[in-house]
Amino acid sequence: MRGRDKLLLAALAAALIAFGLGLARLLNLRLEVGDVYPPYSSHRTDPLGASALADALAEVGVDVQRNHKPLSRLPAGRGATLMVLGAAPRWLEGLSGDDATAWSGS
Repeated sequence: MRGRDKLLLAALAAALIAFGLGLARLLNLRLEVGDVYPPYSSHRTDPLGASALADALAEVGVDVQRNHKPLSRLPAGRGATLMVLGAAPRWLEGLSGDDATAWSGS
């Protein structure tokens, strides 16, 4: 390899590394802001999210947990409140009869 080829190869490698670092930084910024999450998500920190609500409840001593599982896999428990923010009232239609009754409070 000639000196010029080595220089071009080094420049290409540096450009690829810079591109990768820039892409990683961009993705990290998007996740920090939370706009990659759906509206009303407790992971969103913008005005469409509920992160401030979750953080405020945790600050006053409420045990706050974010759910990432299907409702059918949640443990049943007395004294627990499930908040489903931004969902249409008919979101319970997809649940089985027992699950819908348990979570609707009926």
